[in-house]
Formats: sequence, C-alpha cells, structure tokens
Amino acid sequence: MEKATTTSAKVSLILFVGLFICFSSLAQEIYFVTLVKGDIKKNNATAVKVGDKIPFQEKLVFANKNCKMILLHPQKGRFVVEPGTITPQATGEYFVYLKSSLHLSNEKLKLSSRGDADLDEFFITNPSVNKNLLFVGDTKIALDNSKYLIKDPVNDFFFLQYTPANGKPMNKKLTVTHDSLLISRSDFMFNGAEPAENSEVKIGFMQYYSTEKKMTRIASFSPVFMSIADCKAIIAAIQQTISDKDKAFEEVLTQLYYNYGKPDKASMKLLSEQR
Repeated sequence: MEKATTTSAKVSLILFVGLFICFSSLAQEIYFVTLVKGDIKKNNATAVKVGDKIPFQEKLVFANKNCKMILLHPQKGRFVVEPGTITPQATGEYFVYLKSSLHLSNEKLKLSSRGDADLDEFFITNPSVNKNLLFVGDTKIALDNSKYLIKDPVNDFFFLQYTPANGKPMNKKLTVTHDSLLISRSDFMFNGAEPAENSEVKIGFMQYYSTEKKMTRIASFSPVFMSIADCKAIIAAIQQTISDKDKAFEEVLTQLYYNYGKPDKASMKLLSEQR
C-alpha cells in the first residue's frame, strides 16, 4: 500500500512539474510587433510600437475597434490582434488579453522573378489584396523600355491629375531625369492639400503639348504614404524574427501590401538591404 501511494505521489509530482514547465513556457513566449495601426497601449500605459516584444500573457488596451496589431513568432508565424467582438469599456477602449486574441494569418505573396516593374505594371494593384498603392519616400521608375518616350521635355511629360469632390481637375507635372520617372509625396499636393483618403489620382502622359495636346491616360490609383523611418522599422522588426532573407523580404511585401497598399518591390529591396 505504501509503495502504491509513493508511486502515485511521484506521478502527481511529475504531472505537476510538467504542467508548471508548460505554463511557464507559455508565460515566457514572446511575439514581435511588426505592425501597429491606431493607439494601442500595454497594461502599464506604454504605447505599443513596431519592434516591441510582447509576452503571451500581456494585457493590451486598444483605443477603439479600428486598432490593429500584427505579431510575428519565429516558429508559429504571423498573428493578427484586433478587438473583434470584445465589449468596449465605458471609456470606449477595449481590454485585450493577447493569449485569447491571437488569430493566425496565412496570407502570402509570391516573389516575382522579374526585375523592376515597368511603368504600366507599377500602377496595377490587386483589389482582392488591396486597391491602394503605397509610396515610401521618393519613388524612381525606370523608363528604359517604356513605350512613353520623351523627345521634348517641354512638350512631352508625365503628370498627376486629381479631382476633389465637387471640384475641377488639378494637374501636377512630374520630373523625369536620367531615363527615370521621379515621384515624391510633394507631387501629391494639390492647392496645398493631399488627396482625400481613399480618393483616386490619375497618372497620364502628354505629348505635343504646344500643338496637338495628345494625352494618354496610364492608370488610376489610390495613393497612401509611409515615411522611410516607419517602413524601416517594420522591415527591421521582421528581419529580427525571420533569419532567412528571402522569407523575411516576402513577409515585408505581404504585410505592407495587405495592410497599407502595394509596395514598390525595388524600393523595398533597397531598404531591406540597408543597415
């Protein structure tokens, strides 16, 4: 009888130790923040930012239901954290426990084997992913093989056109240098203001401006903007979580495309290689 009791005690001890190790492991599990949308704070009122490490047991405060956070785990992959169906507090904030709000995200974007996108391809987006086009810093699009030829810089040029609600079309001439089209955020300032959110901008090509005024509409798109510093922070957070360079770059493109807009692959490659 004593032997049976001793054996039972040992089994109980082993189970207890096993459960303790299991729960301790979960408590120490760390997730890396790669994207933050909106105002999200830790339980100590510190703002969550890209690059932070969040433990599995963390309690978070979301300012409203539109806030969103993306986390990466080195082995488990990408997770999205949102308030979802959680009931808001009287203040309108949402208290979110990370361990019960992790939703696995499996979206993937295949890396193209092609080099830099040509002018027409650059402005094509996949609406099933995101209809927006993301601009980070200054954008440079090679025109080497373009069908849009500038023979006279005064009369042949690219331009942006924006028509505000109940307003007239406004145009902005773009710069071409060394066979490349340059687009910066300042080019999207029309009468001192950027286009309204979710609105469309057109890019066109004008030939023979002083005589025939032959205009070609290239594309319509919805621009969104991100600073180089913010983009680099996302890239660095992903790179510290995924050691394989190609997989890390694929994750960068995927997160940016799904959550902001289609990124320029060439620009992202350059930023990913900078230290």
